[in-house]
Amino acid sequence: MTIGGLPLDPAGRYTLGTNSYTAKGGDGYTMLATARALVGPEDGPGLTEVVTEAIERARAIAPAVDGRVQATP
Repeated sequence: MTIGGLPLDPAGRYTLGTNSYTAKGGDGYTMLATARALVGPEDGPGLTEVVTEAIERARAIAPAVDGRVQATP
C-alpha cells in the first residue's frame, strides 16, 4: 500500500475513512477491528443513503475499472 506514491511507514500513524464492514475486519482487514474509531457509524449517514443520494444527484452512473486496487504476488 502506498500514499502519494510512497510506501506506508510501519511506525507511522494514519487516519482513514471506510465503511462499517471493513472497519469491523471484513475483507481480511482484521487489523481495523481493533482500531479506534473517530466517528462511529451511528454518527453519519449510512452507505446506502450516501450512494443513493450521489446517484440521484448525478442522474446517471458509469462504473469503470480504474486500476486502483491491484493484487500483489
